[in-house]
Amino acid sequence: MTTSSLLNTEACCRQIEAEYREMPGLCLTLSQIQRRWGLDGVTADTVLTRLLESGFLVKTTVGYTLSREARSRVIA
Repeated sequence: MTTSSLLNTEACCRQIEAEYREMPGLCLTLSQIQRRWGLDGVTADTVLTRLLESGFLVKTTVGYTLSREARSRVIA
């Protein structure tokens, strides 16, 4: 991964985290995430992998949403 794409990935993660914090009940599918933030498939996969591995998001049967831990930090 190039420095430019790494910075882009980090910026995308911060932007997505901020919006999920603003709307703690947000639950989006992969295609909705790609459209909402204008991400291509590779970038979306990379960003979502990071957010899942960090424990910020969880994947449910209906989409990606805040993890229980992240939700408790946002609401508290």
